[in-house]
Amino acid sequence: MKIWSSAKVVTVLVFLFGLVYSPVQIMLPASANLDKQLNQQISGIASSFKGRLGVGVVDIDSGEAYFLNGSDNFRMQSVAKMLVAIAILRQVDAGKLKLSQDVPVSSKEIDEIGKAALPENLPRGTKSLKLSYLIERSMLKSNNGTSDVLTRLLGGPAAVDKTFKALGFLAIRVDRYERQVSAFDDANSGAALLDSATPEDICSLLQMLHQGLLLKPASANYLLDLMRRCQTGDNRLRAGLSAGWTIAEKTGTGRIAKGLSVSTNDVGILTSPKKHSYAVAVFVADAKLSRAQCEEKIAQVAKAICTLP
Repeated sequence: MKIWSSAKVVTVLVFLFGLVYSPVQIMLPASANLDKQLNQQISGIASSFKGRLGVGVVDIDSGEAYFLNGSDNFRMQSVAKMLVAIAILRQVDAGKLKLSQDVPVSSKEIDEIGKAALPENLPRGTKSLKLSYLIERSMLKSNNGTSDVLTRLLGGPAAVDKTFKALGFLAIRVDRYERQVSAFDDANSGAALLDSATPEDICSLLQMLHQGLLLKPASANYLLDLMRRCQTGDNRLRAGLSAGWTIAEKTGTGRIAKGLSVSTNDVGILTSPKKHSYAVAVFVADAKLSRAQCEEKIAQVAKAICTLP
């Protein structure tokens, strides 16, 4: 377990008659209170299976934080689609793209969109798709093909990675297109995991999104609304919520290989009935569990969080 007690300095956008870069400190102080309330429950979840559990919980209002393996890298899987959407919307905010514009797509890209786990059945001969359609299908249905078109529009995975490195998220890595991640899904451990992130950085990213430090208000609200309507992950964080709690989320799922569930993830913003919000990241990696059992571990983390105010 690690409690974030140091200042994390990131470069964010300040929107005053345009886009101006300005350094902002997001303080995530040590919190004996959060540690006391969450440590026993979440440590118990981690010790109940063979594998790795990464958890981050940040009180968005106070900045207090709790982490279990918070500085460890975990493969993001489709959580990376949230990063792609943020990078695209930053281009929209800068006036370089429009949600209403048509994006040319190749026949190969249309095929990828149509064979995703939650496919979009597009008419034969489709030559272009609205940017808003691509974002929505990527976020709502986690469609690999639509996310890859957005990544290509940005200039490829390296361009997405550069966006978040420039914001100070040095532990976040975007290395490949989703179709490549799906085709090559090795063990979720090691010092240089491709397409990975830490619970610390994902929580900080979610905190900034909620506070309006990444996107203009219209873009932030648009993305958070899509995350609230996420159509994947019914049995993960959402399943552990108490009455009156809400969630805006993005899931990520890897294969089961050699008896291991490589990646089962869910990240998002949980809000209590009293309108208190928490940035949350949960990664279950290299687990000797079924997919359903991994999802139950994530739901158990949500149940623990719902004991907070």
